[in-house]
This record gives sequence, structure tokens and C-alpha cells, in this order.
Amino acid sequence: MQRAEPFPYRIEILYSAIDKCYVARVPSLPGCAAHGDSPEEAASEARAAAVAMIDVMREHGDRLPSPDWLRDSHPPTPS
Repeated sequence: MQRAEPFPYRIEILYSAIDKCYVARVPSLPGCAAHGDSPEEAASEARAAAVAMIDVMREHGDRLPSPDWLRDSHPPTPS
């Protein structure tokens, strides 16, 4: 069994009372968002949308954003 690769981008999930669903977006990929009846469904749909967006970016030779864990990490401070 192959192990799934960890998703390199943060997914933010909010509940939309207006739309009566959960909305998930990937801040590192502007415009990448999805919705679902549960937070898990919204996150899964956002991840699928992000993967599709990344595939198109690669096809076009566009630069991909750095993984969030690289951008959000800070080097250790010297003692």
C-alpha cells in the first residue's frame, strides 16, 4: 500500500451561514476554493481543486508557490 503524500498547502475552512455550507480555500493558490456539507468534504474538494490547479500550472510552466511549511517555518534563533 502506497502512503499518501502530505498536502503542502494550508486549507482554511469556514462555515458560510449565507450559503449554508462549509467553504474551504487554499490561500497559497488564489482563487482555489470549494464547498461541502461538512468540513471534511469541503477540505477534500479544495484539495482536489488545488491538485488540478497545480497540474495546469505545471503544464503552463508557471512557478508553483512554496509549500506552506517552508514559508511558515522560522530558522532557529541563535543563543
